Amino acid sequence: MSYAHLTWDPATTSRAATGLFVPAASGEALSSTTSLALTGAAIPVLGAAIWIGFLIMARRSAWPLTGLYLLINMGLLIPTRDTSATSLVLLALGVLLAFSVVRLSRRDRALATGEGIFARITLVLPLLVLPGRSVWLYAPGELFHTTLSLIGYLGLLQALRHLKGDSRWREAVSVFVVGLLAALVGLGDLGIEAVSSFTVGGWTGLVLVGVATVLAGSLIERHGRRFRAAMGNWNRRFQQTD
Repeated sequence: MSYAHLTWDPATTSRAATGLFVPAASGEALSSTTSLALTGAAIPVLGAAIWIGFLIMARRSAWPLTGLYLLINMGLLIPTRDTSATSLVLLALGVLLAFSVVRLSRRDRALATGEGIFARITLVLPLLVLPGRSVWLYAPGELFHTTLSLIGYLGLLQALRHLKGDSRWREAVSVFVVGLLAALVGLGDLGIEAVSSFTVGGWTGLVLVGVATVLAGSLIERHGRRFRAAMGNWNRRFQQTD
């Protein structure tokens, strides 16, 4: 909600995230004062909930884990969606997280337990949201192809487990089928996009008229006698009917 009022990005970049803004009423966007007030009020409330959660999982390290988690989530509030800026923020927060987790693990042995491992994994979630948000908003096609490729790879991996070790199909499925599926998915996506954006007008109309003329001329030149005979037969039938 705050990104709409504090964005550092140009209009072409920020327009893609417009649909994520929550309207205050039908067709009315939240004002900057309301958005910033909600953001400021949410931070201490969520901070208390986070502290309670870490207190259950790792009591001795609850405060540093809470502070670290809030700091990493602050990266999500930076009002930019630029790829370079997001990459720098992700790199800086990743280095900070790795360094801090290593120090906390040396101090608190409880972080090596199941609850402690879960607490450490929780710290990584905001870092996954940062690139995921950029991909979802600005590269949905790449995300779609990657997801389908991953699903296809897992399916083929499962199929390979049921093939014999000396089967020649194993080599074919690890190399050719994966490429074929990726190519078919890409061609299908391009075909859908071409059909959805296709319009008959301008140069497209002239090209279609030219192609139709060439095809009609070639058919008449090759099968002209058959067309004349067919037309003569139809003409005689009409005369007999009359």
